[in-house]
Amino acid sequence: MFKVLVLASMHNLSDERMEFLIRDRFSWLRFLGFQIGEPTPDQKTIWLFREKLTQTGAFKRLFAAFEDQLRARGYRPTGGQIVDATLVCAPSVHRASG
Repeated sequence: MFKVLVLASMHNLSDERMEFLIRDRFSWLRFLGFQIGEPTPDQKTIWLFREKLTQTGAFKRLFAAFEDQLRARGYRPTGGQIVDATLVCAPSVHRASG
């Protein structure tokens, strides 16, 4: 179920949308450890799991531990950031035909 919350967080998805995508995407089904045709969490189950973790204070601790694991492996977890991009002129490349 923690993996469900990770996917939802990474893709900014509602519990309803998560329920649909878990059933719709084989890659997500496999990642979450479910078999085709096996029951999967519905939106209420996902909400209740998150709610219980939040009420006990475990939600923040779990995600902090997860981010620590990512950092230890050389990844830099970031979220909700806007990256500023600057457009610059570049010379056109014309290819000779023929």
